[in-house]
Parts: sequence; C-alpha cells; structure tokens
Amino acid sequence: MSTARRLHTATLLNSTGSVLVAGGISPSGNTASAEVYDPYADSWSPTGSLNLARAGHTATPLGSGQVLVVGGHASGQPSTGTAELYDPATGTWSFTGSLNTSRVRHTATLLDSGKVLVTGGFTYPFNPGSTSAELYDPATGTWSPTGSMVKARMWHTATKLYSGEVLVLGGFNGNEGTLASAELYDPATGTWRLVSPMPSGHYSHTATRLYSGSVLVTGGFLGPNTQTAIYDPFNDRWTNAAPLGWARESHHATLLYSGQVLISGGDNGDGLTVPEAELYEPNWNGWRFAGWLPGNGPGSAETLLHTGQVLLTGGSLSGAPRANVSRYTPPSE
Repeated sequence: MSTARRLHTATLLNSTGSVLVAGGISPSGNTASAEVYDPYADSWSPTGSLNLARAGHTATPLGSGQVLVVGGHASGQPSTGTAELYDPATGTWSFTGSLNTSRVRHTATLLDSGKVLVTGGFTYPFNPGSTSAELYDPATGTWSPTGSMVKARMWHTATKLYSGEVLVLGGFNGNEGTLASAELYDPATGTWRLVSPMPSGHYSHTATRLYSGSVLVTGGFLGPNTQTAIYDPFNDRWTNAAPLGWARESHHATLLYSGQVLISGGDNGDGLTVPEAELYEPNWNGWRFAGWLPGNGPGSAETLLHTGQVLLTGGSLSGAPRANVSRYTPPSE
C-alpha cells in the first residue's frame, strides 16, 4: 500500500470487485488517507481521503454500493460519533448523520431492510462497554435509537443469521470483565433477548456464520486461547468444537466459497502476530495448517475477494504500522 497502516478497514466494493482501504493509524498518527486495490491488476490507486482521520472504526457496504464508515478514534478523542459515506462512482467522501452516541470497539451490521445496526463499544466518556444500539437509515442519512442490549459490551461480535436476526456474543465490560453471554436482536420489534451463553467467555474473538446457519466462535481472551464453539440457532444450543492449533486473539476469520473458514493473524498475547494460518473443515469438525503469513501483524484487515482469494492488508510489527499486503489462495481440494 502507499501508506503503512493498522486498525484500518478494508471493504469489498461489489460493483467492481476492488477493495477500499480507509483510515487507520499510520507512522505519523491517525490518517484520513484511502486507497483502492484492484485484484485483477494487482495494483493500488489513490482515492479521496476521509473528512476525518480515524482508526478503529467500522466500514459497512450498503445496498447502494456506497460504504458507511462509523465512529472510531478521531480528533484526539477516545471515540467519535461522526459517520461518513464513500461513493465509489466519484471516489469521494461526505459526512452523513452522526451517531447519537460516540463509540469505538463497536459492531456495525447490515440488516435485510438495508439499515445498519450499530451496537455497544466504548462510549466516551462512559465506562468501557455500553448497552446502547442504534440504526442508520440510508434513505434519510439519519440515526435512531433502537432497543438496548441486555449486557453492556465492547470487543464483542455481531453476526446476522439466516432469520435476519443479529446474534451478539461475548465481549468485555468494566463491571463484569470477560462475557460469555449471548443475545439476539429482532429487527421486526427492535428488541433483544438473551439466549444460551457460550461455554466460556470470549472477547476479541471471531464469530462466523457457516453455510449450515450455525455460528463458529474462535479464540480471543482470556488467554489468548484455542477454544472454539459452535452455536446452533435453530435449537439454541452450544457444542464444543475442535480447538485451534494456535492460541490467538484479535485475529481474522473468513468464510471461503468452499465452506471452509480461514483463521489467520492475531496476537499471541505478547504483541506479536501468530504467523501460522489454519483452515476449519466443517465436514469433519477439524483444523488443518493453511500456511505461514508473510508478515502482516496485529491490526491488519482481511477481505474475501470475488476471485475466492483472501486479501490481508497492513498491520504492525512491534507496534509500528506496516504497508504489507498478502493474498491467500485456498486449496483446490
């Protein structure tokens, strides 16, 4: 990439198959720069910069083809409530409605309605972990509160199920520490309900909806650990899955076209990347080695390309942002 960065976002632009990389922490601090990767030409090109330099934000592709960037660290504040829209047709950014609550370490999920559900996070100046949730309406460019979560949390995950509901798992808050609790958001009623908790607490973990509709949870703190579990939303039931080969947190999990799940990167607890990647095989509930990462450390971003390959961008080495880019090709069998 032209700019070394970590804690950025990398979003697939469905109209072109290119990847938009935006923001993050550069060697000189938070950056507003953005660039676009063309996987067919294996090349980068500059695009318009964000209006506000930010890191630790979320980026959600909308039905219109635009990308919604929300929150993060910005302007010297622990968290911001600003949001921006990227237009791929013009390569420009524009501010849209601001959140009702500033936040970082939150989640953003595109609902079947086309609205975006944002949940929890660190909401300055309050204690780490919030119950608040709100909805972005692309038709009006505005945010509205929706039902609050049962548990305050940040560093959690939010996964849309086939039912259209959103499953929120684990996380951390200042009062209870690491959470095992799980809850479901019903977009039809704007309400939350607790479901069966995970077998153990996780934060900075991953949660991936498999083709079966079940959700695979891997790694995270406390630890980092090798623990994995599978949630069956049809029967509200958890089962333990085969453990990871390497303990990790703040890692990536990408569902491949084959139905396998690629686990890569993450922190080993000492601020160093876990160089080994591994593949989850849902057919036999097991893992296999998927190769060595060539240098992308903690704070990187991972994106599934239209080609079926996986793009890994940026990250850090000993805390310093990196410009490295790696591309993973899944096995042919």
